[in-house]
Amino acid sequence: KRHGCGQRLWQIRAKQVVIATGAHERSLVFANNDRPGIMLASAARTYVNKFAARPGKNSVIFTNNDSAYYAADDLLKNGVNIIAIVDTRKEKATIADSLSKKGVEIINSSAVVDVKGSKHVTGVMISKFDPNIDKLNSNEKIRNIDCDLLCVSGGWNPNVNLFSQSRGKLIYKESDDTFVPHKSFQKEISIGACNGTFELYDIENE
Repeated sequence: KRHGCGQRLWQIRAKQVVIATGAHERSLVFANNDRPGIMLASAARTYVNKFAARPGKNSVIFTNNDSAYYAADDLLKNGVNIIAIVDTRKEKATIADSLSKKGVEIINSSAVVDVKGSKHVTGVMISKFDPNIDKLNSNEKIRNIDCDLLCVSGGWNPNVNLFSQSRGKLIYKESDDTFVPHKSFQKEISIGACNGTFELYDIENE
């Protein structure tokens, strides 16, 4: 007669693991940033590219990095009107001029400070912003832009959860304001965005 439940628990250890868990897009902070009609730029990009669904008709994009500009380009190609891109930085993004030629207003050194609308976004309020002192200029006049969609992008955080779970140690990468894998405890290699490398060319040459 057979005794016991007859079940086994197998523990499998790989010789080496490749971690490619990507990154999470950060949001940005401003008054009433939880209103319906506000979403991450990457989420809006997924809606149009993967599901062929437009999340809005007239959009403003609020960002501090280049990736949101590529999201704007994809939204334009899929029938979403991009009224303006509000960028906290003084420098123009690489494709800013290309988008300007398509009718997109590029507003540098500025930030969204509030939105209009209660049950859904009906517009945004914009003020000048000085990145060097990291605060709004209270003397500047507030500008209003009507829209039904606000896409935000505050940069990217590498998804280091699995690396940390395997007892790996992180290090701060000041250029991107992120924590990235540093010292592995187990035999693994982190590649791509989870390792703080966001450009395809750089990933291929890691």
